[in-house]
Amino acid sequence: AQFGADPAKVDLLRQNAKRLYVLLAPQVKQQLDPGGLLDTPIQDAAGVAKWTDSIFNAGVPLHPGFHTGVLPAGGTQNPPAAADPQPGGVHHYPTPIADVQLFKYDDFQLWVTDEQGNPAAVAPVAQRGSGDANVHVLYATPGSQLAQQKHAAERASTPLILGPDHPLSKQAYQNQQQGDAHPGGRSPAPGP
Repeated sequence: AQFGADPAKVDLLRQNAKRLYVLLAPQVKQQLDPGGLLDTPIQDAAGVAKWTDSIFNAGVPLHPGFHTGVLPAGGTQNPPAAADPQPGGVHHYPTPIADVQLFKYDDFQLWVTDEQGNPAAVAPVAQRGSGDANVHVLYATPGSQLAQQKHAAERASTPLILGPDHPLSKQAYQNQQQGDAHPGGRSPAPGP
């Protein structure tokens, strides 16, 4: 949305951030802003762009895959290496769900593929080791059959929970070995 941003309105954000840093943490301001961005009025698209990509707006630098990544059509991802976050960017999927990939166990498959080949996101419904291998559908591709099921459950004020034998549950736990902290305690399911 930076290209539709009014520089004067974005400058109000800069002014507020500057007041907070000067008032509460002047030494931190100096460390985070050695180039003086907080002291430079935002008056044009270039200023908006600098602010948009700054630590004062984003908070942390984002890996391109997490920032703008799209899950591949019709297939789940293997667990990523720690330095290579799994794609599923905040510009394509709801941020609260995309953020889960930053703190989930590496052997849990957040992103799975529904029966129509669409990306979906699921989460465990109980803590590791509980024996509960059900999953809660957090995200379903709009227009999919799974999305219709999710919306119907939400209209009834219940989450869409899938049992341990459902294909999405099996995908979610496929990388966990028997004897690990797998909630269901079963061997990994064969890959999709």
